Amino acid sequence: MAGAWADLHRALVRNLAPGGWSRGRKPGRKPGGGPRRAGVMAPQWIATGMALSLWAAALLHLFWAFGGLWPARSEPELVRMVIGSRSAAMPPKGVTLAVAVLIGLAGFWPLVMTGRGGLPVPAGICAFGGWGLAAVFLLRAGLGYWPGLWAAELPFYRLNRRYFSPAILAIGAGYVVLSLVGACG
Repeated sequence: MAGAWADLHRALVRNLAPGGWSRGRKPGRKPGGGPRRAGVMAPQWIATGMALSLWAAALLHLFWAFGGLWPARSEPELVRMVIGSRSAAMPPKGVTLAVAVLIGLAGFWPLVMTGRGGLPVPAGICAFGGWGLAAVFLLRAGLGYWPGLWAAELPFYRLNRRYFSPAILAIGAGYVVLSLVGACG
C-alpha cells in the first residue's frame, strides 16, 4: 500500500507542478509573438477554485448571521436545512460570525500555500496549516456520510449527502493535493 501512495505522490508532483503537463514539449509562441507558457499551473487553479468556493460559503454564513433566511422561508426551516437540528432557532450571531470568519480564513490559506496570499509564511507553518485544514475538511466530509449521525427525516440529511459533504470533500482533497505537490516550498 505504501508503494501506491508513493506512486500517487510522484505522479502528482510530476504532473501538477508548473509546466508538468507539457514537460518535454517546446512552449511555442503566442499569436502576438511572446513565448507561450509551458503548461497549466494546476496548483494555482486549484487554490483559486478553493478560495472562491470557501469565500462564497463564508459570505453565505455572514448573510445568515445577520438574519438572512435563504434558501429557506423561515428560521426553523433554515435550521432543518443547513444545521440538521430539530431546534427552531439558529445558533447565536457570534457563533455564526465566527464560523464565517474561519471559513474565510480557510479560503485564504490555499493562496498562501501557492505564494499568492501576500504573507511571508515559513514553509513548515504553511505545510502544517495545509495538512491541518485537509484533516478538518476530510473529517467533516466523512462525518457527513456516517450512518445514523444525522436525522434522516430532516432536509439537511439529503442536502448534506448530495451537496455539502461532496463539496467539503473536494476542498479537503484540494488541500491534500496542494500539500502533496509541495505548494508551500
